[in-house]
Amino acid sequence: MLPDPSSPPPYSESVVHTCLAGDLALRKSALQLRDSTGLAPVSPLSLSIRGEDAWQALIQLSGLIVCQLSTSVKPIHAFLFAYPKLFPLLEPAGDWAILNGRNPLTRLLWLINAITEDSMNVWEDFLAWLRRLFGGQPVTPPEPAGGAPAPVAPKVEIIVFDPCLPDQGNQRLSEALGWQDVDNLAAGYINDLQSASHGYLNYQIVQRTDVDGFPVKKDGFVYTPEQYWQCWQTHSGFHQPDAVDYERILIDYNLIERINSGAVDEVWLFGMPYAGFYESSMAGPGAFFCNAPPLTLSGIDQRFIVMGFNYQRGVGEMLESFGHRAESILNYTFRGIPPPANLWERFTRYEKHNPGQAECGNVHFAPNSQSDYDWGNPTPVPSRCRNWASFPDLSGAPILVDNSEWGGGDIRLHHLWWLERFPHINGSANGIAYNWWQYIVDPNQAP
Repeated sequence: MLPDPSSPPPYSESVVHTCLAGDLALRKSALQLRDSTGLAPVSPLSLSIRGEDAWQALIQLSGLIVCQLSTSVKPIHAFLFAYPKLFPLLEPAGDWAILNGRNPLTRLLWLINAITEDSMNVWEDFLAWLRRLFGGQPVTPPEPAGGAPAPVAPKVEIIVFDPCLPDQGNQRLSEALGWQDVDNLAAGYINDLQSASHGYLNYQIVQRTDVDGFPVKKDGFVYTPEQYWQCWQTHSGFHQPDAVDYERILIDYNLIERINSGAVDEVWLFGMPYAGFYESSMAGPGAFFCNAPPLTLSGIDQRFIVMGFNYQRGVGEMLESFGHRAESILNYTFRGIPPPANLWERFTRYEKHNPGQAECGNVHFAPNSQSDYDWGNPTPVPSRCRNWASFPDLSGAPILVDNSEWGGGDIRLHHLWWLERFPHINGSANGIAYNWWQYIVDPNQAP
């Protein structure tokens, strides 16, 4: 029996149960409307939803509710305002009880959030309640979240272009100019990505080829050791166009056959400055932009990534290349999904672009950056970046953060911090896995 609307009492748990038809599993003690929430006491109001159109609207709304409950219920009212066709279907009647307010359904959902400790556990009860009320078809739930996905070990082939220089005692170019050792670069990169992915990504180098020469440009040009040395010493005269001939590399080193046979999953090219490599590129059927236009090559059975690294530089720059690869693949994965369901759009927010809504930013912009590469900015800004460590619960309030949060301006530390915050657990919502790494590592899994 409903309480008397003319004399609303301080609501107890039993009253809230009554108003919600007794079907929600309450996780906290009674909602204290007068003492703790700041809301005035409310009176129950009976409403009904009529006809098939009403049910279809509820189903559409419920799907959005499910999506939002996977993160936080608090902004759920935004969904209601986005679906105004639902509200003309509501009218006073005697079918079921709901709490009164400016918008009764919004108030109901606010109350669900207020009395629910674990928003990930309440959605099933809520949808079951809706189905019992209106007799509709079940709504497909998201895959339950939690647990670590099984680690993967992609097989990598490395091609190193590091020519010997006769005029420099036949030293390798990298040695003559004091540049980085490829073995050390590869080991640091592999270890960093294993750590950043929380143990998911474990690259295995299955073959390495050292080339005593320069890569062939797309127009057929090839440096001689003397030409390149002169260009480097004078910082001028480098060949344009700079782009390398990817098809020739893949054919010359039998990489397409090795990809098709499963012997190799990914290719890493190491070269000197002005080698002409993209940071990353994708080949294979359905290849899409991956920080570079897709490689249009025939005879390839599956998508794969070709990374281009510069051994003049360090592991931090290698992680930047990987980060741009991740940006491209996740942009593609989340295409067509509007906010707030688009978690990638939310993840990449930063203060300059989204004032007051910063989360983790992107490769070039930390939460407080004012320009590209401004990772050392000491200005504190409110950000929800720490919430991503608790994914899929993103409900925490923003906190003030500055460059000390992500390494004080160090490129490698920032990129590690950023990558570590990618979701990396089992589960899914909206057809997108809660383990974003699986798409970044294997573009064949991108929907």
